[in-house]
Amino acid sequence: MANRVPVQETYPLPSGDRLYAQETKGMITLRPMTTMEEKLRLSSTNSLMALAQIVQNCVITPQDFDVNELKMFDLDYLIYKLRVVTYGPTYTVSLKCPDCGHVFEQKISLDDIPVNELPEDFVEPFEIGPMPVSGDVVGCRLLSYSDYLAITRESKRILAKMPDYVGDPEFILKWTRILKTLNGKDFKVFEIQKYVENLHAADFQYLDQKYAEVVGGLGQDLSRVDLCPNCGGNVNYNVPIRGEFFRPKY
Repeated sequence: MANRVPVQETYPLPSGDRLYAQETKGMITLRPMTTMEEKLRLSSTNSLMALAQIVQNCVITPQDFDVNELKMFDLDYLIYKLRVVTYGPTYTVSLKCPDCGHVFEQKISLDDIPVNELPEDFVEPFEIGPMPVSGDVVGCRLLSYSDYLAITRESKRILAKMPDYVGDPEFILKWTRILKTLNGKDFKVFEIQKYVENLHAADFQYLDQKYAEVVGGLGQDLSRVDLCPNCGGNVNYNVPIRGEFFRPKY
């Protein structure tokens, strides 16, 4: 029997419509990918940029949809739903048991991935703190796809201008876009980098972990546990985007 997929499908964004200027009513209607989108995906050297453009191409409504505005957890969600509306929800992944080393294939349904919606009372900036050493409380925001693009561009510019730059410039650039307030007062853009660079290591670990907890609690929960068919042990993993994700076997 043919693996029938819909001509189009409407999905509720995990964020609803509370984070965007455009009025989506929290609903996005996607059409399946075509050969042209597959060509774009395969020819790109940056898979995320290609997939974001494909999402933009495949959104039917709202008509004024702008993928650049999407928070990253909403974009990730739509990438997985794009696969569902194009190829169906069944996805086969290859797993290796950590106990016995057995390699096996596991079929999963992408429709069964739990989704954590944005809480009704969520506001930006959201506060993290007080930090363990300084006692500071910072206001943070969630990164969007446009932030990702800006960070990538600026990082390339820095590395081209300063080939001996130590470390990854994206590390600091990310935080200059996340942090908005310090102890209730607006951060000045030029102050953020210096603040992060001079932050006590214990404070930064606290900030990084607490921010990750907020971000990790939004959108799809990709963590899964399946049983090894050889020894019965638990195999813990996150649902990955691998070769068969957009090239399923028939």
